[in-house]
Amino acid sequence: MTALLTSRKWYYQSFNTSRCFDEDSYWEFKSDGSVIDTWNFEGSSRFLGSSRNLTYTVSEDGKSIILISSGPNISTNTYNLTITSVNASELKFSINYYISGTPDNVILAKTALDCVF
Repeated sequence: MTALLTSRKWYYQSFNTSRCFDEDSYWEFKSDGSVIDTWNFEGSSRFLGSSRNLTYTVSEDGKSIILISSGPNISTNTYNLTITSVNASELKFSINYYISGTPDNVILAKTALDCVF
């Protein structure tokens, strides 16, 4: 599973109801256990890697990923990504960013979308 995740960048295809992304919207899993999550959803940019350290661990059964977000002057947060499907070209998972909220559904692929804002 780790080799599949670290093979290249995974570009956003869908995040809940947002479907307009470009090559600046991706996750990049590194072989050292770090990860970059950056996005530009319909013109609203966010780069998690700039202010936090993101690390990941794949579960032994390959069905989930533990994501830990930490950094100076911010609290450490742990998120569980539940993988619903994965293959060489697409990764689908849900993640609950908020304790009592509804999980967000995410679809990533190896090819970036070409969205005009």
